[in-house]
Amino acid sequence: MAEQSKKETTLDERSASSIELKDSSTSVEPMLPSAPVRDEIEDIKPLGSPAAKSPDSVSEGSGSNEPTDPTFGKNPNDDQADGESSSEAANLRTLSPFQRTQITGTTDATLRTSGLRRHRLVMSACCLFSVGFLGLCALDLKSAFTVQANVDKSFKLSYPAKRPALPPNLTYLSDSEQGVDGLYRVVEATWTTSNVGLIDKNGVVVVKPQYATIGPFQDGLAAVSKLNTSKPPKSDNKYKPESYLYGYIDRTGKVIIKPQYENARAFRDGVALVSSGSSHTKLIDRTGKVLFEAETQQMATDLGGIYAVTEKHGRTGLIDKTGKRLLPQEYDGINSFDNRNQSYDQSYEPDVDQAPEKFFEISRDGKCGVIDFKGNIIIPPTFHEILSYQNGHATIGVNGKYGFADSSGKIVIKPTYDFVTAYDDLIAVKEGANWKLINSSGNTVNGAHIDGVIVQNGERWLVNGRAPVIVGDSCGFVDKNGLIAIKPTFVWELPFKNGFSEVYDGKLWHFIDIFGRSPNNLKLTGIAKIPVGAVPVPVSLEGPLFSFGMSSQVMSTNENYKSSIKYMKRNSEKNASDDDSP
Repeated sequence: MAEQSKKETTLDERSASSIELKDSSTSVEPMLPSAPVRDEIEDIKPLGSPAAKSPDSVSEGSGSNEPTDPTFGKNPNDDQADGESSSEAANLRTLSPFQRTQITGTTDATLRTSGLRRHRLVMSACCLFSVGFLGLCALDLKSAFTVQANVDKSFKLSYPAKRPALPPNLTYLSDSEQGVDGLYRVVEATWTTSNVGLIDKNGVVVVKPQYATIGPFQDGLAAVSKLNTSKPPKSDNKYKPESYLYGYIDRTGKVIIKPQYENARAFRDGVALVSSGSSHTKLIDRTGKVLFEAETQQMATDLGGIYAVTEKHGRTGLIDKTGKRLLPQEYDGINSFDNRNQSYDQSYEPDVDQAPEKFFEISRDGKCGVIDFKGNIIIPPTFHEILSYQNGHATIGVNGKYGFADSSGKIVIKPTYDFVTAYDDLIAVKEGANWKLINSSGNTVNGAHIDGVIVQNGERWLVNGRAPVIVGDSCGFVDKNGLIAIKPTFVWELPFKNGFSEVYDGKLWHFIDIFGRSPNNLKLTGIAKIPVGAVPVPVSLEGPLFSFGMSSQVMSTNENYKSSIKYMKRNSEKNASDDDSP
């Protein structure tokens, strides 16, 4: 009892000399706990400070249990106090743990426990994130956003076969390499070169990596190229295209035509265009026999079984796949209507909805006309501009205004419009800022109000009885009578082909039929070809993380299409849209 009374006396003495905390004009009088609580608190080592003296190590008569660190709890403002002794200054700058507990309401042990808990939670979250990330890395991250598949003409899905494993020295030509007819292109890279070869679906090497390039197989043959070692490299150590020689191999890797040409195109219907030298075009068959040869300014243009050949004097003629001349070299140009802007090294792929009705534009001395697939002249070069030829009528342009002429060259609808679609039962025209619908006689159709159309120059607008229109800021379809057939609810859409169209809903693409129904409810992440025939077409489907990982791309796409709609609603130029992109 005496010892306890002594401790309480000591505590009372300390309470009488409690420390006044100076912060401006404010002082704090700490409330002290009872002696038993104090003993427990003093047993706790303050975090970040030297060990506090234990009660046993302090003389019972000393009346002091202050921390050994004289700077603990130091307030820089206390240095401004005047007229105080050094012991008073020490008291102003020092707080014991139990005093700090009374002020803050939290013990050092509690602070350490809560901090440790937060640390453990953060570390656990980091570990979980790392495990999840490593798990995704173990999978195909690309398939988490998009899934590659194939779709046939009945819109049934099939997935590419799993690619065979490769030995360490080989890699696939690209991440999207799916192989054709069981053959995959692979690359063997060295310090100086990268050689391309072929493997089959079992991973067996069919063509040893030895070529610079291997093109797609068409008509059973693929164009291959090898470095032309007879020509030295350029000064910048880069070889130009003419420093490669091209030839052809079959699916077994057998060389059918040895590399000898400076340029070569894929075979079509048993023939291919090649060039020997920068200004020499040849048409060859599968044995390498030359069917046609001429000195040209550029490679001949494949128009789908006939070829436009521009010879050195600058005039263009037409030949067929046997090398027979269909038109003499006396025209300034010969172009397809639905692929007007193709470069000379691209091949013409006719729209199946237009086959076998194939017509081409010819130009001479600044005037334009029309020929058919056999080279017969339909309309002599008499008009300033011809945009299309459809249903026996040409879309003509005179001084920036557009109308229609029949196959005899007689004007049937005067060229008074700023923009017109191709001649059909329903035609969209623009006068100034206003759009309207007319019929084949030029009379106004009392149909839907439209603010624009979506059509590629030279292509059909009304296909399968449906025509794409812009109403407000959305896209839909009208029928041949000009009435709304599919409500304008889409962000973008493409003209119908083979009974189907592709529409974009602001996030994904969908195939729809003429009634607006989506076959198999396919959700595509990009534009794909309409499947026709026995060969499935590749499509890209929505993956589980598409919405999360591709949100910025979707927003950018939406803005592009919105800008295109605004442009098309106000623009009167003939090239108002693009088939695949805004």
